[in-house]
Amino acid sequence: MARRQAAGAASAAKIKWQGAERAASLNPMSALTFDTLQFVKTLETAGVCAQHAEAMARAVRDSHMAVDVATKADLRETQTLLRSELREVETTLRTELRESEAKLRTELREVETKLSTELREVETKFSTELREVATSLRTELHEATTSLRTELHEVTTSLKTELKADLLTLKADLLTLRSELHETQTVVQSSLREVELRMTVKLGTMLVATVGVVVTLLKLL
Repeated sequence: MARRQAAGAASAAKIKWQGAERAASLNPMSALTFDTLQFVKTLETAGVCAQHAEAMARAVRDSHMAVDVATKADLRETQTLLRSELREVETTLRTELRESEAKLRTELREVETKLSTELREVETKFSTELREVATSLRTELHEATTSLRTELHEVTTSLKTELKADLLTLKADLLTLRSELHETQTVVQSSLREVELRMTVKLGTMLVATVGVVVTLLKLL
């Protein structure tokens, strides 16, 4: 498409240049009144070096001097031909422009449709993945909660069992301690009675001895 447009533009430029040459050839005075100096100055002002400007001026002057003189009929024929060719070029360019515009619009709609479809597919995929992730997380959370509850119940049961065992052991130790304390108390009381009995015997013996001593002293007196 770009090549056809460039070819059309080149054809139009060529036609315009040929028309200018033909129009110059139809006016014999143009070759006689061509201002070479002004032409050179114009080219130099446009940035062309002096040597190239002078060469181009000489070539244009020679071409003007070498053209044939045409009739008004030739001029009208040339103008008609140029106008016809210009209309054809314009029609071709307009047709190609409309075709290009239609093609671009079609391609744009296709790209838009494709992008919309891909966007919906991506949204659907992401929504599905998000639901799967959410479901997986909920399942894992439920499993973790169940596991923690089970472990907590096991730990609680174990602690209760150990606590009951410790309480039973403590009660057994208390009963043993009470029994031992009762036995000790009994032994102490028995020992105290024995000591008391021994003290009583000793006191009685000492009292009898004292009485004997007193009686003996009284007899001696």
